[in-house]
Parts: sequence; C-alpha cells; structure tokens
Amino acid sequence: MELIIPNKTGWDQACEFLELH
Repeated sequence: MELIIPNKTGWDQACEFLELH
C-alpha cells in the first residue's frame, strides 16, 4: 500500500483511522 503523505504525523493519523475501521 503506497500513500502520499505530507508528513509523518499525517501517516500516524492514517494508521489510527485504519485501525478504528
């Protein structure tokens, strides 16, 4: 899975979102 994230913080938030769903 490759996503374009502006910074590490955005990636961390995305990981949390995936775990919640």
